[in-house]
Amino acid sequence: MVRLASGFPVGMGTAGCACGALTGGVMALGLKFGRTTAGAAMPGMFEAAKELHDRFIMRRKSTCCRVLIKPFTFGSPEHLGQCIKITGEVASDVIELLSREETPEHLKKNCWEVKQCGREPEGINVQELGACPAATASYADGVNDGKNGGRCCWVIAGTFCGGKMQGTFAKKFGNCQRCNFYQMVKQEQGGSFWLSATILDKIRTQHVPFEDGDGI
Repeated sequence: MVRLASGFPVGMGTAGCACGALTGGVMALGLKFGRTTAGAAMPGMFEAAKELHDRFIMRRKSTCCRVLIKPFTFGSPEHLGQCIKITGEVASDVIELLSREETPEHLKKNCWEVKQCGREPEGINVQELGACPAATASYADGVNDGKNGGRCCWVIAGTFCGGKMQGTFAKKFGNCQRCNFYQMVKQEQGGSFWLSATILDKIRTQHVPFEDGDGI
């Protein structure tokens, strides 16, 4: 690992570009969130990397090495002290992101359990409204630790929310992002929350037909 990161210091080998502490931190996050095979899903990777980047920007205003060390003489104790301090800040953030606890799986609820729509299999409203596509979407089973599509209903067309039938992903996602259930799942999953694009890719690989406008 140390050898892999040897070219990161001084903004990519003295290029003065992206801070080596930040790029090294992103690489470290990959130990938990990264994929191990080509094309595999990596839920939480992009979110964790972006959060690390955003924290860095909030604290230091720039990720550019030449900006961060501009006030110091190169190689001086002050320069080295600045780099050590920044590296410590990033390391602390990485440890927090890697150790962030998630809600225990047995406490996580599916959308029909929270919304009480009654459209799950054998639900009280199935006869009148039909079974919800999210409740029967076996191809999405396990996403965000849900049953079928129960914890990724925002990517599935034809769900019943707000008292009416919802459309395709592209048409409804804006509303879904403001939904308390969507926000709850995102918070519970923490760094392992599945991006919508990743879920859609998973569905496509299983050759599930899409309606027009489902993609992003």
